[in-house]
Amino acid sequence: MLALLFAGALHALPLGCEPGKDCWVVNHVDMAAGREARDYTCGPQTYDGHDGTDIAITGARMRAGVPVLASAPGTVRGVRDGEPDGGPVTQGRECGNGVLVDHGDASQTQYCHLRSGSVRVRRGERVARGAPLGFAGMSGRAEFPHLHWAVRRKGKPLDPFTGHAAGEGCGSPGTPLWDASSAARLRYLPAAIFAAGLAGERPAPADAYDGERVPPPGPESPAFLIWVALYGVRAGDEISLTLTTPTGAQLFRRQRIVERTQARYFAFGGRKRSAERWPPGEYRGEASLRRTLADGTTFAVSRAVRQRIE
Repeated sequence: MLALLFAGALHALPLGCEPGKDCWVVNHVDMAAGREARDYTCGPQTYDGHDGTDIAITGARMRAGVPVLASAPGTVRGVRDGEPDGGPVTQGRECGNGVLVDHGDASQTQYCHLRSGSVRVRRGERVARGAPLGFAGMSGRAEFPHLHWAVRRKGKPLDPFTGHAAGEGCGSPGTPLWDASSAARLRYLPAAIFAAGLAGERPAPADAYDGERVPPPGPESPAFLIWVALYGVRAGDEISLTLTTPTGAQLFRRQRIVERTQARYFAFGGRKRSAERWPPGEYRGEASLRRTLADGTTFAVSRAVRQRIE
């Protein structure tokens, strides 16, 4: 029945990015009926009472500008702008800067945490699918840059990956509310590498998650380090970091088993400089996460990085 109701209101990706490359779904709708939050796969990528889909970007991408797009045609019913990025949070304005679009079939979509000053539509305006509404930011109650996108029918939050109402239970496939192109791009990722790189001294986690603020090593840097910023790490995951010199020799290698599930996880490691300078050439690194799934298969993500020393 739900698929028929939504036959004319399938939704496109509401952010101008490529999932898995420069944006990531980090929180889904909470489908658990009780307090133990579960996403639609029965995994932990949500939190208690979460009613939308969070699509995250790095701080660098936020500054560059990632457009928030109308997921389906409709009429703008609500607009707010002027809330600062990064807080403070005004009571009742946890969504921050946002847009509410009515699709004329008893369904609405809400777009939250837009970048301050970026909203470009007005109340009562008609918008087409893919119309720019503003830019992704971190206004309101947002600990990192992302778009919180929620779809509701008659006021009831729905999970766009199954079409089921929030709290109805997980593990049932249902009928996605995404159009075919968006559904193919939005495959479920149990974990993600946001950013990785090389550094000449210990980086701050906030700079790592920004994606651009960690300076690369130079010939006289006190250390040569590899760092990685991840999302969705679970207890039992294996995190590996490796560094090789321009000659192919191993400069550093570490494998660590994660002890507790964490939404965000930062790791780094390397070697201190023992000579006057680092030998010239190209240094290479790789950061990876490996997880054994319940069915015995392995999920793995990795990121290769390199830096030339002259």
